[in-house]
Amino acid sequence: MKRIYFMTLVWLAISRVVAAEELTPKTDPFDLPQVVAVENKKFNPLRDITLQIGILPLDAFYKALTGGVTYTHSFQVLSVLGGH
Repeated sequence: MKRIYFMTLVWLAISRVVAAEELTPKTDPFDLPQVVAVENKKFNPLRDITLQIGILPLDAFYKALTGGVTYTHSFQVLSVLGGH
């Protein structure tokens, strides 16, 4: 009985390894992805203004309101968009 159990486990393990090898794609890992489309950008992120608003609990009875403004100016558009 132990031998049948052992042989069943070995057969299952081998069949899983064979199935995993058949499912893996046979592609070269150094192939570069193909460019599908290149489009013009809808916006030009040279300047950006961000507003922040928040509430912080000071204790059980009092709350504090917080706020902030951030201005970002980009000198090179390509570095903001992720280009080279």
